[in-house]
Amino acid sequence: SSEIRQDQLSSDIRAREQRNDLVGDQTDRADSDLASQVRSKLEANIPRAKLVVEAEDGVVSIAGTVPNQKEYGTIEPLAKDILGVKSVKTDVKVVPPAQ
Repeated sequence: SSEIRQDQLSSDIRAREQRNDLVGDQTDRADSDLASQVRSKLEANIPRAKLVVEAEDGVVSIAGTVPNQKEYGTIEPLAKDILGVKSVKTDVKVVPPAQ
């Protein structure tokens, strides 16, 4: 179920953050880690979205589609919730599901 998947993804994010606590500065993160964590967070919270996530120097770029405006509005806050994300660029369109 999506609730179980959301719990798994949240657990993965917490594990990565705990590992980073041991290694060093939480805000100094590898781009691949940032992209992976943002992707997981978005997948857990917006399961019907089709998004591509990239990161470079703490700037996260998100492109793709979401099914409604409410979910569109959650993209940036969810991404910024990940430690080390300096800013978020979005190129996301709202595309309602076909009926």
